[in-house]
Amino acid sequence: MAKKVKVDKIEEQEKPLDKGNVSVKPSKRFQVLKKHEVSIDNEIEELYEDNNTDRLYQPQIGGNKLWVVVLVAIIVGLLGGTAASFYILSKKHITFPWGSIDLSQYFPRSQTTIVREQSITITPDERLQTIRDSLDEKIVHIFKVKQAPENGTLPFLEQIYMSHEVLSQGVVVTNDGWVMAPSPLVIPPEGRNDKKEGRNDKGSYIVVDNESQEFLVDDMFIADGFTFLKIEKTAAPISIALPQEIRAGASVFLIDTTHTMHFAKVSQAQYKEVTTPEDLVYSADSFSHTIVLDNRGLVSAFSATYIYSLEGKAIGAIQDTMVIPLWRIASKIDVLIKNKKVVYPYLGIDYVRIEYAPGLTSPLFKDLKNGAVVYGPPISGSPASNAGIKNADVIMSVNDIVLDKDINLTSLIQAKNPGDVVVLTFLRKGEEMTAEVTLGSRPLSSRTE
Repeated sequence: MAKKVKVDKIEEQEKPLDKGNVSVKPSKRFQVLKKHEVSIDNEIEELYEDNNTDRLYQPQIGGNKLWVVVLVAIIVGLLGGTAASFYILSKKHITFPWGSIDLSQYFPRSQTTIVREQSITITPDERLQTIRDSLDEKIVHIFKVKQAPENGTLPFLEQIYMSHEVLSQGVVVTNDGWVMAPSPLVIPPEGRNDKKEGRNDKGSYIVVDNESQEFLVDDMFIADGFTFLKIEKTAAPISIALPQEIRAGASVFLIDTTHTMHFAKVSQAQYKEVTTPEDLVYSADSFSHTIVLDNRGLVSAFSATYIYSLEGKAIGAIQDTMVIPLWRIASKIDVLIKNKKVVYPYLGIDYVRIEYAPGLTSPLFKDLKNGAVVYGPPISGSPASNAGIKNADVIMSVNDIVLDKDINLTSLIQAKNPGDVVVLTFLRKGEEMTAEVTLGSRPLSSRTE
């Protein structure tokens, strides 16, 4: 029986192997490998025989083409989306063949605020010049009318009203031309002057403004130490500072007859001379406070003029070498001009200011820092008495304005008018109470009355 022997590889022989009963035959795998080797040999031979091939190139990888296509597609998509977005955002309506879309309802609502910043530097001199310019049209000077000789005229230069001839400064206090001078005017001998409330010889005076315009006096009267004159001048009235706007240490100034500004500081905003214990008793109905400046020589040197704040408000008038605050008359000017007399409000109590009365031993007062202690019972039948105010009550505030060293009871009451209703908050034996008081009236003919 013949045997089969599997041989993976066999060398070619010129002669077939013959080993007796054994026959050697190539396997199928060997035959396949043999054909592959022959194929490779043929390809190599063709390559070398090709005359057009003088160099070898690296084969291209087919996958790179795919990535390039993908990248280009992404870039094109982004550019297209951006262009479409700009187009859509620039349109409120988009029309398609099948209809239109209103995009404005989807737009956010916004506001644009344009802020322009400017750096402006104002020097003290510029500020003072602005204040002075605003006061110029409100300040006037009052002269005695120059009298020409009988059947003649004054020489040319003597006709001019000189600054040293000014009798008084005045300020416009109403829109229709009423001017207020800070003291009773000196009336020439040929004129009439009773130095009390009433009319004077209006033909004795002429008013000159800061533009050198002359005004004849149409009407004139004196009330509470001030002279009121009516002229044909239209100007905004002067602003008058309230009590709480006048503080110690504030800078103030006056303008003299030559239009020169003189400066000072407020030393005491509400001053009353106290030499005896009785001087510590104040009246809610009688004005006795003055403004004290650190430059007292300034007050002595200039009379019948006004003191102004750096806000351009009139704070006081120089009368008899004292600065009288103007707030006490500010709210009464209209009624005063109408009636030719001033009427002040009436409460009917005297009081002691706790801040100026150290050493009180009563437990009702010793722990208090400020307030007005009612001194004695209110005047019988007075508004305070009718409202139930009693002796030793401590008034703490008026209309929620707290009393302290800068704001006293007199200033708050006298800034009102008769008929005004005020709410007094006070302590009675340590218990806080309130009372509504309707102020009465008490006419005064002069500041010292």
